[in-house]
Amino acid sequence: MPRQISILSSSLLIFGIIQLGCQVCVQTPNTNTNSIEMKRLLIPRGIFTMGSPVEEEWADEDEEQHQVTICKDYYLGATEVTQGQYEKVMGTNPSHFQKRVIRKSESSMYPVEQVSWEDAVEFRKKLSDLPEEKAADV
Repeated sequence: MPRQISILSSSLLIFGIIQLGCQVCVQTPNTNTNSIEMKRLLIPRGIFTMGSPVEEEWADEDEEQHQVTICKDYYLGATEVTQGQYEKVMGTNPSHFQKRVIRKSESSMYPVEQVSWEDAVEFRKKLSDLPEEKAADV
């Protein structure tokens, strides 16, 4: 059975093992905050090894180790997208666990859920198209 890790965990792992030549870069991550208050971590360009060693006890056949090159620095959200952030960009909140279900007056800081892959792609596109994001030039 495949092991699941969050995007944040895997990205931090990637960040921690970026290799330049034979050297492993260990550095304090650069962070910023975008126009909808999302904290983001800089993922620097470089080369890293992805996958599990063959001798790892729970390694699956589709986890063969291979080199991956990140050609350009990019920023990745440090946490899940909140319901409030999603609603600012998309104008709707598809989450089941909104205030009416959780019986709290505010759910905007809870992670958004009930979002398809297509919804996530559309969110990223609309966020990138915001004038504030284009002006930031990151």
